Amino acid sequence: MSICDKARQGKRLMNQLITEGNLELAALVGLMYQTPICIADLTRMKKSNLKGNAVWTVAKKTGKPYVDICGHAYRVTKELRNLLLSINCDTDMIFTKSAAIYRKELKKYGLPFPLHEFRHEFIFYEYIRHRSKRRHKSRLTMIDVYLHEK
Repeated sequence: MSICDKARQGKRLMNQLITEGNLELAALVGLMYQTPICIADLTRMKKSNLKGNAVWTVAKKTGKPYVDICGHAYRVTKELRNLLLSINCDTDMIFTKSAAIYRKELKKYGLPFPLHEFRHEFIFYEYIRHRSKRRHKSRLTMIDVYLHEK
């Protein structure tokens, strides 16, 4: 299953959750497939971490900011940003439950892969895009394919 298929499934699941009215879970799925931020760090995120369409947050484990290879914050779509700002209008926190509870809720929807696969695939393809821009190559090398399989 390619990154495009996983992203499509993430978008489909997000739209399904929006139609069901589960906006918190929809926002979490949207952030998971649009950024490589860990689910535990996503559930601690505040509205003040959003600067325009950029998501500025820090990893709880390492204390380092989540930025791409070039040092820029990850960006989300306007639709997702508006959804994040509309959830829990009375507080600065976006999500109200722990990561474990969200994982249990998402199991009901039957994704054919673990949630952290969104993160792994995003990081892998970001690395490939960066290498192809620097070398002006659009194909994967055998080393890249080998590293991805591990």
